[in-house]
Amino acid sequence: MHRGWSPEQIAGWLKRNYPDAQGMNVSHETIYKTLFIQTRGTLKKSYSNILEAEERYENLEPHHLKEKD
Repeated sequence: MHRGWSPEQIAGWLKRNYPDAQGMNVSHETIYKTLFIQTRGTLKKSYSNILEAEERYENLEPHHLKEKD
C-alpha cells in the first residue's frame, strides 16, 4: 500500500506472481478487511489514550477553585 496500490491491484499482482502458492493468493476483500481491522485497532488505541488523558485532566482541580471549608 505504500506504493499507492489499491487492494485490487495487490491481489492481482499476487495472483500473477505466485499462481501456485495458495497462501499468497488473497482476495481484495480480504485485504480491505485486514486494513480496516488494523486501522480500527489503531484508532481505538489512540482514542483510548486521548480519553485517559482527558480524564486525568478533568480530575485535576485547580487549587484556587477548590471549595474552602
